[in-house]
Amino acid sequence: MKAITTCLIAAAICIGVGASHHLDAGLDGQAERAQAQDIEQALRDAEQAARTARAAYALCKADHGPNVLPAWTLDGQLICQPKRGQASVIQVAKAAP
Repeated sequence: MKAITTCLIAAAICIGVGASHHLDAGLDGQAERAQAQDIEQALRDAEQAARTARAAYALCKADHGPNVLPAWTLDGQLICQPKRGQASVIQVAKAAP
């Protein structure tokens, strides 16, 4: 899971650095501040996704052991697919908006 977090953070930084060549040097810094805010938001989103992935794995691991793959359905249900055997659906509470 740490590798996923590292990849997401690296991707967010690369996107921010890649977009930096579009900035005009004559601006008053507004574009730079907006870009910095976008990068910070991308990092927060990546950290939240990593925490969600770790929690999903922990829930699945508790039921099926360490050889399990957590996945999410489109409607937000957690599916735990063990290496052998049937997948199971775990009902999880959705976060408040």
